[in-house]
Amino acid sequence: MERPASVATGVPQLDLILGGGVVQNSLMLIGGVAGSGKTVLAAQIACAAADRDERVLFVTAFSEPHNKLITNLQSFRFFSQSHIGGRIKLLNLQHQLSTSLDEAADTIVREAREHKARIVVLDGIQGILITANSRSAPHQFLYDLSAKLNLLNVTTLVTYDLSSIIDANRSELTAVDGVIALNQEMVGDQVIRTLQVVKQRGANPLLGKHSFTLTDEGVICYPRQESVITVKDIALSDQRVSLGIAALDTMVEGGVNQGTSTIVAGAEGIGKTLIALHYVLAGAAKNEPALLITFSETPQQMIAKAKLFGMDLQSAVDAGSLILRYYPPVELNADIVALELRTLIAEKKIQRLVIDGIGDMERPLMDRGRASSFFASLVTFFRIQQVTALITLEIDPIIGRDLSFAGKNLSALADNIFFLEHVDVNAQQLFSLIVLKMRYSAHDRLPHTYTIDSTGINLSATPLDGDYTFSRRKA
Repeated sequence: MERPASVATGVPQLDLILGGGVVQNSLMLIGGVAGSGKTVLAAQIACAAADRDERVLFVTAFSEPHNKLITNLQSFRFFSQSHIGGRIKLLNLQHQLSTSLDEAADTIVREAREHKARIVVLDGIQGILITANSRSAPHQFLYDLSAKLNLLNVTTLVTYDLSSIIDANRSELTAVDGVIALNQEMVGDQVIRTLQVVKQRGANPLLGKHSFTLTDEGVICYPRQESVITVKDIALSDQRVSLGIAALDTMVEGGVNQGTSTIVAGAEGIGKTLIALHYVLAGAAKNEPALLITFSETPQQMIAKAKLFGMDLQSAVDAGSLILRYYPPVELNADIVALELRTLIAEKKIQRLVIDGIGDMERPLMDRGRASSFFASLVTFFRIQQVTALITLEIDPIIGRDLSFAGKNLSALADNIFFLEHVDVNAQQLFSLIVLKMRYSAHDRLPHTYTIDSTGINLSATPLDGDYTFSRRKA
């Protein structure tokens, strides 16, 4: 089915969520509780149209005076005062509503025709509908108005107070072609703004609740990670990717398979991040673009840490072969991280990826029950893009090798699993590494000891032999 023509919203990622934009000549309702961003979103779409040299009729009734509306919008970068009275015409319907809904509708249509508007915004339409003298009048008003504006090739946006998604199915709203529901949800102690396309006739929007932020730039949408990934049958590459540690490469037949995801799990302070640093620098030496995402250390802290082990991250960053990104774990939004990750991978043609401390991304997702599907979609995306990922995961050493993440066994989420733990050999305490799993490759199945010194990880080429026991102590 061919999609109807659409109107670009000018709101970052919203067109993607809508399945291509607002369907042209349709009536789209933007609903939500007070303070959810309804008027801002409608105004942002209107201003984007004005920036394209299209004309907009912005209609109010009992929402707020025009001078207050303008004052509020002036705090946003998308707003241009020069559009008011020019491409954007403001209209207040309070006088017409004292007569009848029909008078209000006729005024809107007449003004839209005279202004040659391509978009009409009805802000706070519940203020219009409360003047209705029968239960069927609101439905009839919206239906008739939509039909008349459609003949003028006008796309209509209406804002409406909704207390829940259920409200979006109220009888008077069945006349609209689409519904965008805005909400604010508590996730733990964090407030997350969400946007859901409840319906849009003639389009195939991304389902589910998507995050958005409301800043001085206006509304910025972050599509739900699971909704943007299309599953494809990707052939396994026969290329091997070096981990930057010779003995480890030998253990895994020359490196991990290109496009696979490897989890390096272990207790705090056992060397997980060091293995990740070896990995990204091995790529930088071959001019393979790498991205390192961290939640506990800033780029400068990571550079300083690497320097302690003789690793020069700064030169790799300066050469453009390594990108460092830091996301504070406080009030972290995993969909924001995922969008920026996907964007960087596409724009910078990233081949190697490190996510250092994936547990920080898991916590905000667990409260919404999304964690396992979120990470499964990330791994799928990496495979599609042929990005070879190394992900570190901190675990409590008490649990040993009984590994799970996001409510699932790690084997369901990762192609390869490396496990780091403490081992006691002849009364000597050492570190050990064992490859628990490689989905597409033969590998050494025995533990190997390693030391950490001024050059980083020094892994033994020979497996552990003799009497030894694994220690479940804290680092």
